[in-house]
Amino acid sequence: MDFVEYKKLVDQLKIGKKLPEAVYLHESAMAAIPHDLHAYLFIIIGKLELGSTPWNIIKFFKKDFKISLLHYPSFFEDSYPALHTSHTMDLEKGTVRSSSYEKSDNPPILHRKETFLEKKHPSVILFRKITQEGEKAGLYQKTRTIGFKKSWQSLIAKKGYTLVDGRLYKNNDQTITSTPATHSQEIVRHKTAIDRNKLSSPMQSLLRHNYLEGKHTVFDYGCGKGDDLSILRENGIDARGWAPVYSSDKAKNASDVVKRHTIART
Repeated sequence: MDFVEYKKLVDQLKIGKKLPEAVYLHESAMAAIPHDLHAYLFIIIGKLELGSTPWNIIKFFKKDFKISLLHYPSFFEDSYPALHTSHTMDLEKGTVRSSSYEKSDNPPILHRKETFLEKKHPSVILFRKITQEGEKAGLYQKTRTIGFKKSWQSLIAKKGYTLVDGRLYKNNDQTITSTPATHSQEIVRHKTAIDRNKLSSPMQSLLRHNYLEGKHTVFDYGCGKGDDLSILRENGIDARGWAPVYSSDKAKNASDVVKRHTIART
């Protein structure tokens, strides 16, 4: 296959993230690649001994006779996943150039993930919502400056937002309200403690307002089973807590930030 034929086949791609210099597709959308291009791709992968190389995004260059195999391990888990490794195949020279970003603190990242998938893919609806959040926040006005992690994070902060579990929150957004109890019956509060794999809403509010950056000590009064504390400690934050059932032997320490739950007296 020569470059002219290759370019014609790339131009036939109906789906994928289409940029002036390339078209990107997730591996789950490989069926959308024209048959001849699909067959040629795997012949080249075999010739260059990349058959066992992990990748999940393919990049078809438009202006060069090249194809890249890109590995974004957290494509479905992270809203803006980071590039782990890339392998760019020069189809004219029959060579490959590999790069690793595993130890980089500023790797390339992805945006608009829904465009990499077929429209019927179940993740498209969520990914569109994430993209719409970014558009509403004005993050896509200068797309040439957002391709790397640090510049993206800086832009988010500059626009007055914080990322929590991959979603954008305005820094002055007051989402937590306190409602006094209106029931007179006794509530066995320790039975309402829940297991979590992410921070509780009050802790997420503290995160959005920059109280969980590691500069402040945290005390969780009424910490239940201590799920918030475990997550905070795993992220290098000095966090302690007390609860009448699960952590009644813990000391009540003075701290910079105290999250207080109402504890029923018996």
